[in-house]
Amino acid sequence: MWKCTRKVEDGRLSLEPIACESVERYETYEVLSAGSSRTMNNGSVKHSCDIVDGGLRSVFEYVPGCYHNGIVYKLGEFWQEENQGDKHLVQNVTMKCVRSESGYFDKQVTENKTFSIEKKVQHISIALNHFYENSDLVLVEDPNDLKVANKINTRRFKCVETEPGHVTLIAASEEDMSCTYKNGTYNYESIWIDVTRGASLTCENGNEVMKEYCFLNGKHYNIGDELKLSNECA
Repeated sequence: MWKCTRKVEDGRLSLEPIACESVERYETYEVLSAGSSRTMNNGSVKHSCDIVDGGLRSVFEYVPGCYHNGIVYKLGEFWQEENQGDKHLVQNVTMKCVRSESGYFDKQVTENKTFSIEKKVQHISIALNHFYENSDLVLVEDPNDLKVANKINTRRFKCVETEPGHVTLIAASEEDMSCTYKNGTYNYESIWIDVTRGASLTCENGNEVMKEYCFLNGKHYNIGDELKLSNECA
């Protein structure tokens, strides 16, 4: 955009650049003042009105990343947004910027942040495809006449994505509470020894088999410990 001005020195008229027009397809244009910028095409393009050699120039740059609510997130960054699924169960979800199989930037659910079970709001995080345990607590007396809390009516719910961006909770099955390892099935939180790997393993949430300790000659060692072998090697 230009403005017609009159020079004080000689009274001549001249055109002076004052702003850039930023036009996006199917939308009305926006005026950018000198030095300002805005994002277009769902945040994938940045339009700047730059001052160059005393004039103004429109500069368009590709902005890599994922766009949400006016912000572009880089590859691997996280943000929270409202769940598009059962909002009465899961209010917010945590998204991560990833590359799709076709190479384009995309977002995926990593965990949900706040959900409500049986009208009790739980402000916790649970990873996708992991389960959450909810129990009622009652006070009972132990043999020493001390009151302790016992769990009763334990229910387990699994966090699942029914479609992209839509998250809900379903009842966890027995299969969700176990891990399969070398043709064997192990219950959640169970621990076993794999002698060939020299490892003590455990079944964790999300059907994940994790290594807890190293196992050598019938003894447990912390992961990262240095041990001397019979050939003097560490």
